[in-house]
This record gives sequence, structure tokens and C-alpha cells, in this order.
Amino acid sequence: MDKAEPELFDAIDRVTPVLMEQAAEDDAGRTLSARTVEALRETRVSMLKAPVEVGGYDADPMSQLRALEKIAYANPAAGWVAFVHADAGWLAGSGVPGEAAKAIFASDPLLAVIGMPGGAVQRVDGGFRLSGRWAYGSGSRHSDFVLLHAIDDVPDQFGGSEPVDFLQVKTRWAVIPASDIKFIDN
Repeated sequence: MDKAEPELFDAIDRVTPVLMEQAAEDDAGRTLSARTVEALRETRVSMLKAPVEVGGYDADPMSQLRALEKIAYANPAAGWVAFVHADAGWLAGSGVPGEAAKAIFASDPLLAVIGMPGGAVQRVDGGFRLSGRWAYGSGSRHSDFVLLHAIDDVPDQFGGSEPVDFLQVKTRWAVIPASDIKFIDN
């Protein structure tokens, strides 16, 4: 990330006044304000850990810490969400095949991730069907895509008549446009 680090840090410096201005509202509002989301989008922090093959920075661990620290110092809520976006960018960028990666990363998306399996994925003609309910995921309401972890429908899977060691359960990640998700507030 040697060449990209100044670009990222300059972008964070440019939006720091907005992040600081919005910090109290973001904390009190239980979500980031539209201004904070736009500021994070301008920094491209969601691409912090993503591989260079998808347009990411592929930042080393120390650069990741420095970037996230700068954001969190200005706005703790934004720092947490930036961390989530960066992790989701890495996960999607490292695991999504070619054509899907081109579609997902066409415009430096904001991504969120919900790691605990909350639903199931089934094989259907032409692909997969995902259904279920997942726990809340930080940053998901303003993301372009959400990575969901689901229990796969492989034979002898958890939920059958025989006991299964939970650590042996097969799961699959799915990247879903946030516009296809119904968010239910608590």
C-alpha cells in the first residue's frame, strides 16, 4: 500500500471535519448520518483490505490500523463502521469469482458483513436461493452490498434426523445487493 497510503490518508484528512461534526449525531442516532456515509465513501476506506485485483488497497496491517485510527479518532462510530466495511471488502474481494467481482466492485462499494449464519442457501435451477433472518450488522443499512453467511443445503446437514457436530456444518457466503434486503428495526 506504499503508493496508495498517502492518497487514502489525504482523503481521510479532507473529510475529518465532517466526521468530527457528525460524531455526536452518529452516536445518538444509532446509525451513521448521510453526511458521514458520504465522507466514508469519499475516503474509499471500504477498499482498505480489498485485493488490488478488485481495485483495493490491499493494505498491510499497520497501514490498516493507522487509517482506521484516524477515522475513529474523528468519529468513533464511523471508525467502527469503517472497520466493518474494510473487512467486508476483503472478504468479498478475496472470495467472489471474476464476473461477480466486476459487478460488485464496479464503483468502490460500501459493503457490510453478517458473520453468524442466520438463514439457509439452497441450490435451485440456475443458481442458489437464500432465505432466512440474520442479526443486525453494523453498517448494513447504508451499504451497497451485504455479505450474509448461511447454512448450505448439502446432504447430511444440520437439522436432519441424526445429531451433527455443529463444527461440521457446511456454510456458504452470499453477497446480496442491500436493496434486496428487508431491514427490520428492533
